[in-house]
Amino acid sequence: MEKILFDTSFVLPLFGIQLNISEHFHQELKSVWKNGLHNTNLWLSNISLLESLYLLNREYRVHEDISGLKRYKMVIPTIMNSENISIADSLTQPSIIAYANKIRSAGHHDYLDCLIFGTAAFDFDIIVTRESEIINLITQNKLMNETEILNWFAFVDRFNVSG
Repeated sequence: MEKILFDTSFVLPLFGIQLNISEHFHQELKSVWKNGLHNTNLWLSNISLLESLYLLNREYRVHEDISGLKRYKMVIPTIMNSENISIADSLTQPSIIAYANKIRSAGHHDYLDCLIFGTAAFDFDIIVTRESEIINLITQNKLMNETEILNWFAFVDRFNVSG
C-alpha cells in the first residue's frame, strides 16, 4: 500500500477555507477524503492542522468572526475518527526534524513547510502539494530521493480521482 501525505492546502477546504485549484477540485477532494483510495493510506501532518487553525484564527482577527474557529472544533473530531485519514506526528521525530533542517538550510523560509516535507521524506511514498517554491528547492538540491512529489493534477490523473 502506498502512503500518501497531503500538504496543508488539501485540508483547508475541510475547515471552510476555499481554494481555486481546478473546476472539479472541491468535488474530487471531497471524494478522496470521504471514500479514500484503493490500496493507499491517506495522511495529514499534525502541522497541517496547526496551520489550518492559524489561518482560521487570522480570519477571526481580521473579521472578528468566531465561526471559523468553531468550524475547527466541529471538523477536527471527524478527521480524527476518519477511517480514511491518519495523522502523522511531525513534531517529535528527530529524523523528521533533521530532514526539515536540511530543507531550511537549503533556503526555504517557512519552517512549517519544511516539517511537512521532512515528514514526507521520512516515511511516505508520495506527497501531494501545490508549493512550487519548495518543490524547486528540493529538486535542485536533491533533498528527496525516495518520496515522489505530485501536484493535484498529477495526483488526480494517477489515482483516477473523480468528483
